Amino acid sequence: SAAKLKLARTSPAPSSSPMAAAVIWLHGLGDSSDSWEDIDTVKLKVANTRVVHPQAPVAPVTVNNGEEDTSWFDLRTWPVGLKEPENPAGLEDSVKKIHAEIEALEHAGVPTEKIVVGGFSQGGVVSLYAALSYPKRLGGIVSISSWTWNSLSATVDPINKDLPICFCYGKSDDVVLPELAANSAEIVRSIVGGNVTIVEATRSGHFPCPAEMQAAMTFILERIS
Repeated sequence: SAAKLKLARTSPAPSSSPMAAAVIWLHGLGDSSDSWEDIDTVKLKVANTRVVHPQAPVAPVTVNNGEEDTSWFDLRTWPVGLKEPENPAGLEDSVKKIHAEIEALEHAGVPTEKIVVGGFSQGGVVSLYAALSYPKRLGGIVSISSWTWNSLSATVDPINKDLPICFCYGKSDDVVLPELAANSAEIVRSIVGGNVTIVEATRSGHFPCPAEMQAAMTFILERIS
């Protein structure tokens, strides 16, 4: 069965200040919303920035023998490769959930072009679909150790067809296979052209290396500053 992919972190306290920018960060399979606190350091660099950590629903996961876990959508192959089926159960609902998070930030006064949506593994998959399909211009997308399918291009709203994207993957990732990640990078490039930054990391594990995190944080700061 699929190992749980976790980084234990503490949830940041919500801010009551007026918000000028925001990051929505999505965790991976089996993880929770109180992880990835490293992303919250952007608040130290850009004043009045909110970082939102949505929680994936609990649902049966095929690769976990149908056992329930926090999961943005169903997974049928492990490690995840080119044969992973498109349009998995749960993906559409997760995209709607992230659209609602973006709308909530809008209502709080955050300009949409200062909102970056990003995530790790499953969370990065949802980030691509949710941000590119949003009907207002956003700030950008970060995808780490993730993938996508050809169906992504049909979901893109014209206003975000050239949205800046930072796409990071491991050349020997043992969970999301490199051929899937590389193919996904080309799908993303076919959509946004030169507006994608592709970071190929020399690592065999699934978690990002320091260079990838630095690239992701630099990208986020550029997009929300």
